[in-house]
Amino acid sequence: KSIVCVLDSIRSAHNVGTFFRNSDCFGVEKLYLTGLTPQGDHPQVIKTSMQAQNFINWEYEKDTIAIINKLKDESFKIIAIDTARTSINLNDWKPDTEKLALVFGHEQFGISYEALQLADEIVSIPMWGQKNSLNVGVCQGIVLQAILSK
Repeated sequence: KSIVCVLDSIRSAHNVGTFFRNSDCFGVEKLYLTGLTPQGDHPQVIKTSMQAQNFINWEYEKDTIAIINKLKDESFKIIAIDTARTSINLNDWKPDTEKLALVFGHEQFGISYEALQLADEIVSIPMWGQKNSLNVGVCQGIVLQAILSK
């Protein structure tokens, strides 16, 4: 599979570093850092990634929608990872294409409405606790492991 991840205004440099580490571990091709997301050369990203930013291709583009449209033009299926009511449970979801673009959103506000509208599918991680929320970097790891195990 060809997997890329789009970070839609992930504001924490520590979380971005986690995305780099997870991406290296799970074979992600590229990270697209958009909006408020700190870039791969940010000192806290470098510290948290433990140098993984040197092994993962990344690109910064302020406009998330431009990146999603570019990926659509390249035949990527856009998969938003979000708790929207219309989401598909990760356990029931069957990735049916070789080119996946996983979109992850802001830690507090989630994926922007405009980006959600462009998603081909919305997938959520099943949760049983009261908080109904996981760290966004943890979410990426769970989703990537699920994809690679299917």
